[in-house]
Amino acid sequence: MKKKVFIVVSLVFIFGLQNVFAQKKTETERQVSRIRSGVLRTNKLLSIFKKTTKVVEGVSTEGTEVTFYKSTAGLKKMHAEIAGETFYVKTDYYYSDRGELVFIFSRLSRYNTQIGMTPPPKIVRIEEKRIYFANGKMVKKIKTVTETEFGSEAQNSEKDILELEKLFQKAFITK
Repeated sequence: MKKKVFIVVSLVFIFGLQNVFAQKKTETERQVSRIRSGVLRTNKLLSIFKKTTKVVEGVSTEGTEVTFYKSTAGLKKMHAEIAGETFYVKTDYYYSDRGELVFIFSRLSRYNTQIGMTPPPKIVRIEEKRIYFANGKMVKKIKTVTETEFGSEAQNSEKDILELEKLFQKAFITK
């Protein structure tokens, strides 16, 4: 009898935990859906935002250029392009109406040799990251990697991307 009661209680507990995890996943998916809608809206309105482009020193020896898109409410998007000797990165940072970072899309292209070499370099690896934020915390990260040839491992971590976002914010503030 005790064995049957234990089994029933265990099953109820397990199904209860599954329900809790399913609710958490559902909330995350709702947050991601809202963020995606906001990103689409921002991209549709880019033509009416004030656009400013700056060269940001100290990020890469081959150059870094950041384009800022600002509405009357504040910064809406930053588009950064970073060139290196063996890589090229494009990263978009999106902000909510309250000025909070909500989404980062980063695409890193890694080359088999240095730019300017003969024969011209080929892309050997493409790494894309989609990072979603809600209330200042990362809620979801999607990373895809495509390797066309064997190449060196990408060193573009999430920490690096966030540090660059802060550097670009400073460049936006200084006029």
